[in-house]
Amino acid sequence: MRHIWVSAVVLGACAGELRGPEDEVAEVSAAGIAQNGIAQNGIAQNSLLANPAASDILIGTPLGLLNQNAYANAQLADPLARIALRYVVSCALKPGQRITVFDTRPSPVYGPETYEGQLGICPAWLSGLPDKECQEQVSACLAARVNAFPVAATPGLGIRVLLSMRAENFANPALWDGPAPEVAPLDSYELDNAQVDSVRGCASKQIGWLRDCDWSVDRIGTCVPGTSVAVSTYQYGGKTTGPSVLRACDGVHACDATPPAQFPSAKRALAVTHAPLNGADQIEFACPASGRFSVMVGAASSADKVAIVTGAKLKDGLFPAPEGWTAAQRAVLTWPEGHFFGNMFGRANFDPGWSGPWCDPVTYKCNAGKPFAGESAFAHMYACSSEVWSNGAAYLRQRLCAGQRTNCPALTLGKCTQVCALRDGPQRLGDYNYQLCVGADRVTYKSGITTNLDDPCAIVGSTSPTCATVCGPDPSSCG
Repeated sequence: MRHIWVSAVVLGACAGELRGPEDEVAEVSAAGIAQNGIAQNGIAQNSLLANPAASDILIGTPLGLLNQNAYANAQLADPLARIALRYVVSCALKPGQRITVFDTRPSPVYGPETYEGQLGICPAWLSGLPDKECQEQVSACLAARVNAFPVAATPGLGIRVLLSMRAENFANPALWDGPAPEVAPLDSYELDNAQVDSVRGCASKQIGWLRDCDWSVDRIGTCVPGTSVAVSTYQYGGKTTGPSVLRACDGVHACDATPPAQFPSAKRALAVTHAPLNGADQIEFACPASGRFSVMVGAASSADKVAIVTGAKLKDGLFPAPEGWTAAQRAVLTWPEGHFFGNMFGRANFDPGWSGPWCDPVTYKCNAGKPFAGESAFAHMYACSSEVWSNGAAYLRQRLCAGQRTNCPALTLGKCTQVCALRDGPQRLGDYNYQLCVGADRVTYKSGITTNLDDPCAIVGSTSPTCATVCGPDPSSCG
C-alpha cells in the first residue's frame, strides 16, 4: 500500500543533492504529492460531477478527449465544474499526464486551462475508459479531499490540509506501494488559505533570520515534547553552498517570526538558539507540546541563491532523510480519520430525485438545478468514521457538509468498525486501512480510501466540538 501525502507543498532535495530555490519540484512526485482542499460545493454542486448527463459522458470518454465533447465543453463554463475536473485529473492521472480544456466556440467564456495528474490512481483514463475500481477509487479520492472551509476568494476551493491517504488496489496491487515522499510543511495559515508571509519574496534585500519573507519550507520532524532538538546546515548531515539561516515552527505549518494580526490562530516560530559557523546556521530548541516541528530555510541574504540540506539531532524522534521517509505516516499523520468508499460517477449512482446543475449546450449559461432535500445526491457514495471520535457522524458532517445535512458529497454511515469487515487491509499489514466496507445499498466496496490526520482538529478547527476524541491516535488504544 502506498501512502499518499495530500498537501500543498514542494519536495525537498533528493539524496546527496543540494537543491536551490529555483529547482523546487512542485506537487508532481511519483509517490504522489498533491494539493488538498476542495470545498463541499466543488464536488456536490457543479455541472460536471453533479450533473447525471455529464457524469455519464465523463466515464464514457477518455479524459484526453473530454474537451472535444460538445455537451461536456458547455458544462465546463461552470467554474465549479472546472475545479472538479482538475481534482478528477489529479486523482486519476500520474505526474506528466495532463489535459487542457477550453471553450471551443469562436467567442470563448473560459480557458484554456491545463490540469496535470498527481496521484496516478488510474492513468489509463487519459486515453481509455475507467473501469469500476478506477471509478470507485477516484470517487473516494475526491470525497477524501473535501473539507468544510471554503476559500472566499475562489468558490469551490477549500483550505489545504496535510492528509495521508491509504488504500489497496486489487487490479494493480503495486499501485499504492513504494516509499512515501518526505512530509513538507504547509505554506499557508491553518484554517485560512492565505500564504504565510515568510514564503513570499522580499520586496527589497533583507538580511538575517528575523525577516518575514524569502524563506522556503523544508521538512517536518517529530520529537518528544520538552526534549532538546538541534537542526543544522553544517553538521548531522546538513550542508549549504552559502550563508544560510534556519527557523523552526510549532506543528506542520510554516510560520512567520511575527504572525500578522489578522491570523490570531497562526502558530508562532519556536524560540531557538542560533549557533552559526562559517556562514552556516544551527538552531536548538525545546520540542513543543505537539511533538511536531516544521523547519524553514533561507539564504542569510534574501538577494542570494543558496542550496541547503538540513540535518538534525534529536531524542527518540524522526527527521526525514532527503530521499524520502517511508515511516512518516506513523510519526506525523497518526490520527485515523475514517474511510471513503462508493461510486459517484454515472447517472446510475445519483438519487432518482436529483436534478443537478447544468449549462446550456448552446448558450453556455448555467443553471443551479433544484435544491436537494436529502443528505447526498450521490446515492452510492459513503463515508464512515474511525473509532477515535466521540461523535463520528457529527465530525463527518462538519468535515464533508460544513455541518449541514443536505448536498453532501457522501452519505455518512457511522463507525467504520460497524460497516467494514477489515480494520487493516491485507496487502500491507500495519497501515490500518479499512477494507470490504458495506454501503447503505448493501454492496461491499473493496476500493475505498482511508485517511489519517496529524491532529484530530486539523480539518474542522480546534474550536469545533466535533473533533473531540475518546481514544487514539494508535488504533490499538481504542479497544
